[in-house]
Amino acid sequence: KGVHSLETMLMHTSGEYLAESYEMRPVKDDPQGAGSVITYQRRYALGAVLGLNIDEDDDANKASQPVKETPKEIPVKETPKEILSPNHPNWPKVIKYVADGNPISDLYKKYNIDGKTEKLLINAAIHE
Repeated sequence: KGVHSLETMLMHTSGEYLAESYEMRPVKDDPQGAGSVITYQRRYALGAVLGLNIDEDDDANKASQPVKETPKEIPVKETPKEILSPNHPNWPKVIKYVADGNPISDLYKKYNIDGKTEKLLINAAIHE
């Protein structure tokens, strides 16, 4: 009672074959124990007859462990961007920055720039 037998046969079209059978008794006499024995028998019998390297097997112990929750990422609040306008204290520095050939796109990382201000900035940088 509780013993599981497995016969494995590898056949070739020529009629030659390899066959072997063996028995195993599960550690626990329950459906999971029986399923584990059958799974092991199939895996190792096929591995042996085909000469395969069988990967690590933990009998689904990793899968049955509770899932570790990864800490939720706390969103980083962006500091509000300054609104760039001709009245801004950095306006002359920004004009020089653009006049020196630096891209306006760099300024969008620090400032909120609307279309009208961008045109004023380009015009001022050209005449710098």
